[in-house]
Amino acid sequence: MDNIHIVPYKTFRMNNLIINPAFKILIISSLFLFLFPGCEDDKKDFHLDSETLQQTSWEGILTEIHGETKIKNSEVSIIFYTSKEGRYDMKREADVITEPFTYYVDKKMLFIEQKRVLGGYWFLIEKNKERMVLEQGTGGEFIYKATLVLERRY
Repeated sequence: MDNIHIVPYKTFRMNNLIINPAFKILIISSLFLFLFPGCEDDKKDFHLDSETLQQTSWEGILTEIHGETKIKNSEVSIIFYTSKEGRYDMKREADVITEPFTYYVDKKMLFIEQKRVLGGYWFLIEKNKERMVLEQGTGGEFIYKATLVLERRY
């Protein structure tokens, strides 16, 4: 019994435990990876390019506004056949418009080379694998603005 050494209780508290600094960094890094696993994926979803769009089909609503007055809501279907060519179908009131188009992508801008309704620059507001929101125009007082909300079909 002479070999038993009694250690006071407070020496076993975590405050007095000495941990190697490299081990502390490893623990903190692991916690960050565990607590925030999806942050990088969100940034990837916001990517737009012609390679991603090719051979996809989208449908949704085009809302056109002039100043504070809503002009029209139109049903839209878009197919991007290749990395440069596509076609859209639009139902505006009683009219149905079907038009082929060429396009290109520059970072967050989609440019549809066509003179009709969907032609021009579209600014990407939101995009993930299943949904894309594009805007055209400034929307200031008495200024035209269009919003195209699309859901991916395939």
